[in-house]
Amino acid sequence: MKKYIESIENITIYFEQEIIPYTTIIKAHQSKDGSIIGDKFFIEKTLYQLNEKLSYIYKATNNELMAKAFEQDIQNWIKSGLEFKPDFINTLENLKAPNNKELVMFVGPVKCPNGPKPTGYFFEAIFAQ
Repeated sequence: MKKYIESIENITIYFEQEIIPYTTIIKAHQSKDGSIIGDKFFIEKTLYQLNEKLSYIYKATNNELMAKAFEQDIQNWIKSGLEFKPDFINTLENLKAPNNKELVMFVGPVKCPNGPKPTGYFFEAIFAQ
């Protein structure tokens, strides 16, 4: 099992208090295809703040590749225009199945067909052990 810099309990609390609120804000400004409607400057700022907070967790869980991949994906989305559908291919390509009892985290746009209506490509925060 991986040895984490922080305890799993501390990482879980941080995720709930510091990550989920940002994804909720982003989701509230998304259309069904994941593009941003409304105040794009506010969401750009929110994405950078989320990236900073996610970077802390990725470092605490010894996952620098995911930190870099997420940062690249938000930079690419901002550069191409938040009014367009996001492409988080770097994050998806670097997401690895965890070993038994290891932590796994994904933050980004994903389609949850069995989620609450309306269904679409909305920002989600998924954290599990």
